[in-house]
Amino acid sequence: MSIKISGTTVIDDSRNLNAGIATFTRLDVPPQPITFSPANGATGVVQNSNIIITFNVGVTTGTGNITLRSGSAGGTAFSTIGVSSTSVSISGGQVTINPPADMPAPTTAFVVVDAGAFTTGFTTTSVNAIIDTYSFITALPPPELGDSYEGGFLICKASPLRWVVSPYSAEVSRSWYCRNDANTTAQSVSGGCTGWFVPTQSQIQNPGYLCRSFWGPSPCYSDTYYWLSAGSELTNQHAPVMRFNTGNAYYQGNKTGTRCVRAFRCVTY
Repeated sequence: MSIKISGTTVIDDSRNLNAGIATFTRLDVPPQPITFSPANGATGVVQNSNIIITFNVGVTTGTGNITLRSGSAGGTAFSTIGVSSTSVSISGGQVTINPPADMPAPTTAFVVVDAGAFTTGFTTTSVNAIIDTYSFITALPPPELGDSYEGGFLICKASPLRWVVSPYSAEVSRSWYCRNDANTTAQSVSGGCTGWFVPTQSQIQNPGYLCRSFWGPSPCYSDTYYWLSAGSELTNQHAPVMRFNTGNAYYQGNKTGTRCVRAFRCVTY
């Protein structure tokens, strides 16, 4: 019995192969990447993320490197990983790359895979072409309370605001009339960060006093009286102050006397 395809005899009754039919001794199809993790173009990628490239067929290691570069496929290399290193593992068509160090952030990280780095498990001369258009954007981890942040120290993460107190070096001792010197001093010390303000009583009590342990390295605040920004509580001679070791506000601070002032700022996230 012969075998025919579209009227053409492929194998005749004597099991002879038609001379016009090509013969194949191997699969000569290079592996192709079909998915990436993090996704191509992803943002906010954690610095210690694994990188996973999934191919359309099972692969094994070939020769070459996986190079992580910043900014472009030809940018500065911040990690070069040999495909046969312990940082690379393979399961079927899934290649997992565990960078030996956290990736820099924020940066656009390009994953450049040398041609020939991975091949199929068949006897073949074909290997995957270079991968050089896959990229994602890394991000710094969310700040923790007490971290240096936005020109000062993070003392509260009350969505959608992050509260920042200026550094100890920006604390000033002034009369009530000159209390806003704390804002300009904080701007100078913080390298130009703007939006500093003298806190009100409620603000310096919470998050200020309640979160005082996050104000920075010791000494991080004065154990003395602080001027408060206020409105209706003011008199001609007196303005409110707060004793920081108790968190209690008083309203007999003489405006011409000197009290400490520490500026705050809020950052929306």
